[in-house]
Amino acid sequence: QALFDAAVRAPATAEERLLGDFWAAGLDEAGLDRRGPEALREALAPLSQFRRPRDLPQVAAAFHRKGLFPMAEFVRLEDSQGSGRPLAAVPTPLGLADPAFYLSTEAEARSLLGQYRSYVEALLRASGLPEAEIGPASEAVLQIETQLAQALAGEGPDARSSDSLRAQDRRYVALGFAALMKALNASTDTLVVVSPAYFATLSRLAGERDPQRLRWYLRYRVLHRLAPDLHAPFRNAHAAFFASALRGLPAAPAREEHMATLLRRNLGGLNDAAYIG
Repeated sequence: QALFDAAVRAPATAEERLLGDFWAAGLDEAGLDRRGPEALREALAPLSQFRRPRDLPQVAAAFHRKGLFPMAEFVRLEDSQGSGRPLAAVPTPLGLADPAFYLSTEAEARSLLGQYRSYVEALLRASGLPEAEIGPASEAVLQIETQLAQALAGEGPDARSSDSLRAQDRRYVALGFAALMKALNASTDTLVVVSPAYFATLSRLAGERDPQRLRWYLRYRVLHRLAPDLHAPFRNAHAAFFASALRGLPAAPAREEHMATLLRRNLGGLNDAAYIG
């Protein structure tokens, strides 16, 4: 924290200045409240392009350019064969990270799932979704996440398929991997799909004639990803569920603790460089 504070007061390099700006902005809750609505409109803008299932690759590419990954992330894997670092499609974690939360029949788990539904509704409502859509949209989110949880739970943690990009594009046709790679200017001959059952389920959902359910799901995934750093209704809803209901904490983690975690995840290289310096 002393390092971050020094980067705010007297940054020695351009990198430290960026580090300090990031840290100060995240601690400025009044600033988050002022800037949050506009930031949210910008983050959700790609959804306006999602009118037909075939629009999905371009919409996904627009989210990826913003650093948002509502369905999947693309990472480089270490290749044990020594022939390079293949590109891999990896599932984005569910709202409740462990699939067991969605699938357990125990009363406590079902009660928690009910509270999670209330959290989903709170985020959708705070985002300006019409009240008449809140119920159907939250139901769609829970149904989709449950189906994805079933897919994840049904295969081992090391389940993956490696094939040419063209073959994977045909296998998960509704996801449009080839079009997405082209839109992102990402050149790759091979694509590793981590958790094939997850992506098969996602492809089936993406192939529905009316994309409204998937549109609601993508909206929620963006809201959930940004909730701790948006304006107060989002921060409060996130803290009420994830800190209080799920973790049993008396209060949400301090902004300093949250920002340290966020900084390591998003600007880890700058964090390391400043610390070593």
